[in-house]
Formats: sequence, C-alpha cells, structure tokens
Amino acid sequence: MPLAFRILPAANLVHVRYWGFAEIEETEQAMRACFARPDFRPGMRHLVDFTAVEGFSRDYAGFMRLQAGVADLLLGEPVETMLVIVAGSPSGR
Repeated sequence: MPLAFRILPAANLVHVRYWGFAEIEETEQAMRACFARPDFRPGMRHLVDFTAVEGFSRDYAGFMRLQAGVADLLLGEPVETMLVIVAGSPSGR
C-alpha cells in the first residue's frame, strides 16, 4: 500500500503520507483502518503529505464514493476537521 498513517493523540493529529501511485481502494482501506483505531477521534486535524506521489487514479466517480463513505463513517459527529495537504510536486497537486 503506497500510504501510511500515524495517529498522534497528544497533538490531536493524524499524519498521512503517500508515495508512488495513489489508488482509491487503498486510500479507503487505510481510512477505514485509521477510523477504527481506538486512538482516533472525530475532529482530529489531518496532515496529508502528497510530496512523493508519482501518479494517481483518475477514477473521479470512485473518489466521490470515497468521500461519501467518509461522511458515512463520521455521520453523527458534529465536529469540524482541519485538513492540510502538502503537495509540492506536479503529481501531488
């Protein structure tokens, strides 16, 4: 899987790092695993690093399904989430 995440509860932060070719299915698997961890809390800040991404799936319908799935997983949690994405490469952007 070309991504990894770390949950840093003391900083209220989830750090996600991608590399290589980013796929929708692998992203969904990682998100489900992250959200299922006992140290994950809705409302945590997310720092996502796309600097080592070399390409990505252009399945835009799949991406929309992924976003809807995220909403379903967090449904009922009335908290805001801050998301910062670092994307210094053309592929990452």
